[in-house]
Parts: sequence; structure tokens; C-alpha cells
Amino acid sequence: MKRTFSFYFLLVVCLATSLASHAQFRINGKPVVYDRLSNTYMASIPEAAFGKDYAAVITLDADSAWNQLKIEGTNIGEGSYIFQKVEGNKEYTLQAKKAQQADKSQQDIKAKITFTFLPLLDFKGTFGYEFANGSLSLLAPDDTEPVTTLLKAKWRGGTTNEEGRHKRNYKIKTLKENGKSRDISFLGMREDNNWILDAGQIDLFRLRNHIATELWNDFATKPYYASKEPKAKSGVDGKVVEVVLNNEYRGIYSLTEAMDRKELKLKKYDEKTSEIHGQLWKASTWDKTQFWEIEKDYDNSKETWHGFETKYPDIEDVNPTDYSTLYNAINFVVNSDDETFKREVGEYFDLPVLMDYHIFMEVIKPVDNCGKNMYWAVYDKSKSPKLTLAVWDLDATVGQDWHCGVPLHPEYVWPNTEMGVKLGLKLYNRLSTLNIDNYNEKLEARFKELEKTYLNENQLKERYQKYYNTLKNSGAAKREEQKWSRDSDIGNNELNFKDELSYIADWLQKRFIYLHSSDSPILTDIRNITQNSKEPISSTYNILGQKVSNNYQGLKIRNGKKFVFTKQ
Repeated sequence: MKRTFSFYFLLVVCLATSLASHAQFRINGKPVVYDRLSNTYMASIPEAAFGKDYAAVITLDADSAWNQLKIEGTNIGEGSYIFQKVEGNKEYTLQAKKAQQADKSQQDIKAKITFTFLPLLDFKGTFGYEFANGSLSLLAPDDTEPVTTLLKAKWRGGTTNEEGRHKRNYKIKTLKENGKSRDISFLGMREDNNWILDAGQIDLFRLRNHIATELWNDFATKPYYASKEPKAKSGVDGKVVEVVLNNEYRGIYSLTEAMDRKELKLKKYDEKTSEIHGQLWKASTWDKTQFWEIEKDYDNSKETWHGFETKYPDIEDVNPTDYSTLYNAINFVVNSDDETFKREVGEYFDLPVLMDYHIFMEVIKPVDNCGKNMYWAVYDKSKSPKLTLAVWDLDATVGQDWHCGVPLHPEYVWPNTEMGVKLGLKLYNRLSTLNIDNYNEKLEARFKELEKTYLNENQLKERYQKYYNTLKNSGAAKREEQKWSRDSDIGNNELNFKDELSYIADWLQKRFIYLHSSDSPILTDIRNITQNSKEPISSTYNILGQKVSNNYQGLKIRNGKKFVFTKQ
């Protein structure tokens, strides 16, 4: 049914009333967000204010029915108050009287105030598997006024979107008051109308996907057409926020851009000539997405073909679509003879980007991303059929499974086991087996280069440590633990950020031992050197000239249990 202007005007009025229902006061001119479960008002303030006394002007909203406001027992008659030494999760008592219209009596109000330096996303609406209308108000710590918008949103995800899940992911489309699409920027990210709230639902650190994508954006080679499109990105930007849904605290989320034509800067569809130029496909399942077999059975009128979804052009806008470019590339990997493959693979695939992804997979071991959970894109198929890739859904990384079952960390996520890149994706198998243009030597050299900076063990540990510090010091870690620990979304496990950080640090240490061992999937020049001593000892050295131990074990995990990783 077509939405009318009056419908959306009524929606705006209703949502504005809902947003104001608990926003009775402001702190330094900024509205607060209410969590009814803990009876707490949350305020987002600059990180620099933490650890110090925070001077604030407290003002009641014009339509507030409150009076006789007190904080920590102090009357706020003149509207000013100094919050003593603000810290994450520190609470301050609030008291007030609320005038009752019916009998003009006074109702006692008792609540708490707490602070965070993460942005607060106040989310309103009743959402499910289909899009439903709602609104949001985003309060950034350094801004005076929130960014507000109407929207439609729904639950999103694969296994994370099954029945019975609790901490949901959301797909959001921002709207104008007339119901039309609205491009908007959040927290310095691009202007767009498509957004995602990533819950980190099964992730015991909540931010694995966010951190891995950030890492990829930091070091990955730009797509082959970057000279024409210098702003092209093969990973989305995102910001960590705390979400309150309908006055109920829902925890730590990543508010992220969507991976789409705009992110990759693909050439637009020509509506005048009906000619397709840029194309984008998402590998959503494992079906044929690892390039070991292929059938020319695609139907250009369908949104999906085997495990691939066509993302651009949108099938609702351009039907029929065209799977031929994707098919031809996969068919080339599956069926070309060795000499043809050697000669022409660079015409079909963006090899420098693929090499970076190969190293990326070996280092952080994303067990759900070797074929599945990848994007394939062509910039302009009328000019070149070359495919590049983009990353997606990297929550199953650094020792995390894609579900929290029993055991918590199954063998295939252990740090001393093969990622299986060359076995998993036939494209990599042929590149390595045939050693195309010295692929193996270049892979090793690129890894050694990256290990000095972004893929250095200590720098990776510091990256996770930095986010842990943010979550801990803002109070978000404790709030998340109190909200979601022992939830069925995480297999009824304890949610403990400190323990999980320790697990990740140990996992990275063991992973780099493995990557430098004789079983290394990246380093190839392993040699035995006999030391000069009275009794010569045979030791193993890697290509970096470092002595490698052939025996290691350990890695404590939560609840007093241990997983032992042993290399014999």
C-alpha cells in the first residue's frame, strides 16, 4: 500500500513523543538515554572528561513534569552540578518529584545516572524479519545535539538471524519525513541510506569483525582500478556504539556502512542504454563459491545462482541481470589448462589484492571466509572482466568459531592448524601449485613486509588491547557482560572481556609460532642448521633467521578449563 504524507507526518509525531518520553533533562545541553531495566540515565561525554571531576549544567526539558531535582542528595536549584571523578560504570543517584495531572499529587522519582565516552544510539521501533518503521537518535560524545532520523529496519544475518536469537543484528534504511530515502552521515562515515548494526552476536569479544575489517582496510592493496577511483574501499568503515532499543540497553554494536557499489566505486548501470558496467556478487553460502566445479546453469532473471547473490545492479532495478562475467572467471579456474591459466589468470583476477587476502586469512584465520562471506566485483565489464574481492563478516577470526557450541573452541580454530586457503579455494590452489609469476616467493616477501607493521604480532595484540581499553574504561564491557553473559546466543558461556583478550593474545602468539614453523603455509625456505657446540644440536630456523621451537602447548581459556595446543 502506498504511504501518504499524512501517514509519515503522524509517524514523526508519534516517534518524537516516544523519544521524549524519558528524556526529562539534559546534561550540558545534551539529552540523555534511559535504560528501564537498570533504571539508569546514560550520557555520552568526551573521553577527556573521564578520570576527572565533570562540571555540568543540568536543565529540565520544557515539557518535563519533574521538579525538585537532586543528584547525590544535592538540590539542583541553579542547574549546575559537579560529578566527582567520572569513571566507566560509576553511578550517581538521581531524585525528583513528578507532578501528577490527575490529582495534582507528587510522584517520587528515583533513578541513576552513568556516563560513557562511546556514542549512544537510541533506537526506537518494533522490528522482525520484515522491514518496519522506526527512528534513531545518535548521541556522539563531542556533539551537543544528536543526529536523528526516521528509518525502516529489520533483523539481518544468516545463522545469527535464526529463531530464538536475542542480541539481533539490524539492517537499516534511513528515511525522510515523507518516507523517501534519506542519505545521512553518522560519526564521520560516508553519506548513505543503508546502514548495519552488527551485534557481534556469537563473538565473545563482540568486535572481532570490526577489528579484522579495520585491519584489512589499513593494509590491503587497493583494487586494480584505484587510479581511476582513489576512494574505492574493499572493506566497510564502522564505529563502535552502545545501543538502547526502546529504553532497554542492548549493548555494544558496530554501526557500519554497507558493502555496495558506492563503497567499491563500481561503474554505474547505464539506464539510457540498459548496459551493465560494474557488478557485485556476494558469496553467501559454500555452494560452488570455492571454484572447484561450475555449471553454466545460471538464470539471469534470478537473484541468486548457487551460493552467489547478485548485489549490483539490484535485481529489482535491472532484470535480467548478467552472471556471465562471474561464470567465465570461475570456469577459467576450473577448466583452463595449466599454460592458459599461467598466461591469463591476471586478466581475470586482481592478483595483488588476492595475495593480501591470502596472507590475511593465514594470519587471523577466518574459518568462515574462504569462499563463503566474500564479495566479488568487476569495475566495468565492458572494459575488463577482471574480478577483485571485498571482505565481509569476519567474526569467526583469531580463535573464534562461527557459532558458540561445545567445545567452545573446536580444533579447526586452533592456532597451530592449517587455515586451508590453498585447499579451500581452487584459485589459490592453482596460483600456488603452478607458482604463477613466482607467486609463492612474492607471497612470502609480502608477508615479511607486512609483518614489520600491520601484521606484526605485537601490533596486532596492541590493536585488540586498544579496543579492550576502550570498552573497559567507558564502562561498556561491564554493561555488556551484565546484559549478555550466559545467554544462549553465546552457548551459555560466560562473557568476560578480560579473559577473552588474554585468549586472543595467547592465540596470536601461538599463531605466529605456527606461521614461522616448518609447517608454515606462507614461509617456504625452512632450513636445518647445526649449531657449533661440543654436542651439535639440530635446530629449525625459519626464513627470517629465527630459531623455531617444534614443541609448544598451553593456552588457558575461561572457567578454569584448558585447551592444549600441541605440536609434536
